[in-house]
Amino acid sequence: MNRSSEGYETAITTLLDLLVLRGLVLDRGIQGELCSRLLLTLARDKAVSSFVQVDPEEPKVPKVQPVSLDRFLQTFLEENLGISGEEKLRTEFLGTVSGIWINFTHFVQLTEPLDEVTPSFLCEAWSTGAAFQCAFLQPVIDGFLVGYAGNLKTKFDIRKLIIVAWQSKARRKAASGALGHALTSPPIAEECNGKTIRRKPDAPVILIDLAASAAFADNGGRVNLTHAAAKRSTGKKGEWQGYLGDGEQEEPIRYCLNIRGNELTTYPIISKVNAQFGQLFRRSLACAEPGFLRFLEAMDDAMESTIFLRI
Repeated sequence: MNRSSEGYETAITTLLDLLVLRGLVLDRGIQGELCSRLLLTLARDKAVSSFVQVDPEEPKVPKVQPVSLDRFLQTFLEENLGISGEEKLRTEFLGTVSGIWINFTHFVQLTEPLDEVTPSFLCEAWSTGAAFQCAFLQPVIDGFLVGYAGNLKTKFDIRKLIIVAWQSKARRKAASGALGHALTSPPIAEECNGKTIRRKPDAPVILIDLAASAAFADNGGRVNLTHAAAKRSTGKKGEWQGYLGDGEQEEPIRYCLNIRGNELTTYPIISKVNAQFGQLFRRSLACAEPGFLRFLEAMDDAMESTIFLRI
């Protein structure tokens, strides 16, 4: 799909025609997560612009290679990440993530919720180019990318693998500040002298608030950046064991990139497939009258609470 914009145009049109517009993908939360995965995949493909000649008689093909997280995010959004002001914080953030590499070509759907991962799991994901969509009812996060916080030209160190977690929202009302404050990656669990030690690098997290249109009060834009430790949240699905607890290190101070909206002004990467993404967003995120959506979202809240109690 990365050979030309026509490849993405054809793929997304097929997705719309055969799945979304036929009503085979119905749940707004699931459709919001689908939109987020498509955006992340498009950003990765556009950030990796190198081509290689595999066959002298065939056209060059895109290389499958890692890309730095700062380049990925600047492709996903724009050079200044769409953040007005906050130049010092943004510069520090981009400097930090320039040393993190991501390497994914596809998403894998997990079948069970998780509250920790192992180094071997991350190593296999990195080696196979896998990113992850979390299981249904997974607390706190919806998916994650695997990153490597080290020099790719030196000996590979499995302990430098990290998680870049993301959460996607598909409601008209902007997510509360508490949601972003609670967002954190699951810890990495290692066996040491017969004991399990959980550690958590200070990896960034991303909140993709697709259906919200309100600007942030802090900077008047659609993207906001904070730098603080995650705050434990119990939520409607119960207390997640992915937060570090007693006897463990404290939750690290991490960057949280909070993104609102679903238009070209927020995501310049969709410029050549804007018509297809626009149709996908309209179908996925605005599938009911505003008055009805209030009741639908209230019902979703009640169902999440009921499901947790049943479990």
